This record gives sequence, structure tokens and C-alpha cells, in this order.
Amino acid sequence: TGTDVTREAADLVLVDDNFASIVAAIGEGRNIFDNIRKFVHYLLATNAGEVVLMATAAFAGWPAPLTATQLLWINLVTDGLPALALGVEPPEPELMQRAPVAARRPVISGREGVSIVARGALVAGAGVAAFLMAWAGDAARVDHARAVAFTVVALAQLAYAFAFRSSTRTLPALGWFSNPALVAAVAGAAALQVGAVTLPIAREFFGLTAPIGADWRWIVPLALAPVTVVEVGKVVRGVGWGRG
Repeated sequence: TGTDVTREAADLVLVDDNFASIVAAIGEGRNIFDNIRKFVHYLLATNAGEVVLMATAAFAGWPAPLTATQLLWINLVTDGLPALALGVEPPEPELMQRAPVAARRPVISGREGVSIVARGALVAGAGVAAFLMAWAGDAARVDHARAVAFTVVALAQLAYAFAFRSSTRTLPALGWFSNPALVAAVAGAAALQVGAVTLPIAREFFGLTAPIGADWRWIVPLALAPVTVVEVGKVVRGVGWGRG
């Protein structure tokens, strides 16, 4: 209800004349910034895992664990869909109890950069373990080993999305289904990944000569290992900081 002169001179104009709108706007802004960070951190960590995996194989003199087509599939499907869903993550309960963030604070701090690389290394470790277990140094098993590593890395990155919903709160604390968009994205991408390694026409496209078969029994545990380590780490840090 201010005059035109007052509006022009003001740094902030409340169009509804309700001071509570300031609090709501700050909350919305904080949540948007949080979700941008989660989106970026997730994409960087998963891509760092792929880089570490391929670099490890190159330095060790192993066959490439993933082909170019498989890497492209992972980046487009199993990375893209969950990352977009993280962009609509609901605000965390303690959002408005945090101290204000400096205007010049980077999206990725130095400490967070180290954490991103470390989380990527966990995905790479699962991929390396899968490839070595399936390959066993047998040249005739390289294609099969790639299929196994391809599946482990893809599913590990999908499961990883849930760990990036919060840097401190575990998935049970956040609620298993409190972000239905993420659940749908992960479920849909997982179905596409399973189809990619089981349907004959898809296997031919990705250069997979044979179905995975019984190796599913340890593909799933390896794929869940990275997200489990991160979630357990949250619990340990929470206890250490006295937050329970």
C-alpha cells in the first residue's frame, strides 16, 4: 500500500502487506539453493566415479570396463532423471534454523569438493570390484564383465541419488517416499537399465553378448554398497556431533 515513490526507494516490496511473506520467501530461496547444490553434487560425484573407474582400468592395463555407448547411456538415463528429481526435493525440517549463508558462498566449497571425489570413488570401487570378479583375467569374459560392471555402476548411481537428498539426515529420517518424483525417476531408470541388459535387442545395441544370469546375486549388494556407506557415515557423524 506504499506510494510509488516509496516502492521505488525500497529494497523489498511486500505485495500482500504481510511480513510473514519475508520468512516464506527466505525459506523458498534457501530450498532452491539447497536443491541446486544437491543436483550439482550428485552429477559431479557420479561422473567422478566413472572417470576414476576408467582411469583405474587404464593405469592397471585392464580392458575398458565400460564402452562409450554404455557411458553415454549412464549419463543420459541413470544420471539425468534422478538429478532432475533432486531439483524438486522438499525443504529439510531444519531449513529455517540454519545460520544465514554468505552471499558469495560457492555452490561447491573445498571440503565439499573432496567429499564429491570420495563419493565418486565409492561408485568406482563398486564398478572395479564387479568388473574384476566377472572378468577374472579371462579374455573370453570381457564382454560379460562389462555387462556386470555396466549394471553395477548404473544401479549404484541410481541408489546414490537418495544419499544426496541431505548431507546430514538419513533416508529414514527424511521419509522413504517424501520425494515421489525421485522415487519415480529411480524406479523408471532402473527398469530401463534392467531392460538394457536383459532384452536381446538392447543387449545387441550395447555390445553385450550374453545375459548376466546368476551374477545378479552379487550385483545388487555391490550396487547398494556406496549409498550404504554414505548413509552409515551420516549416522556416525550425527552421534559424534551429539545430534543422535
